[in-house]
Amino acid sequence: MPETFVIKIHWFFFAGICFEKCLNGGKCIQKDTCECTKGYYGLRCEFSRCIIPCLNGGRCKGVNKCRCPQGYGGDHCEIIYGTRFTSKRNSKRNHGSRNARGHNRN
Repeated sequence: MPETFVIKIHWFFFAGICFEKCLNGGKCIQKDTCECTKGYYGLRCEFSRCIIPCLNGGRCKGVNKCRCPQGYGGDHCEIIYGTRFTSKRNSKRNHGSRNARGHNRN
């Protein structure tokens, strides 16, 4: 009499299943867990890091890019716009911009 074999095959799915999509190039590595690309963090990689910090109250809006408050500019909010200051060498008022260290940008 021939023998009968029963073979059970179990398939495992190794890629993660994330209920919400990972953002900014992040990759789902296990259930609801994203592996973020460099410069991003958060459950879905929704937040970006500024390696060079934003100055003067600016907020990071992308990798090393800041959203600056009114009156400031530059990649890291290091430029102060529209300020009036008096130079020691010249008593005339300037209407230009200067950087965070007070150097004239005109």
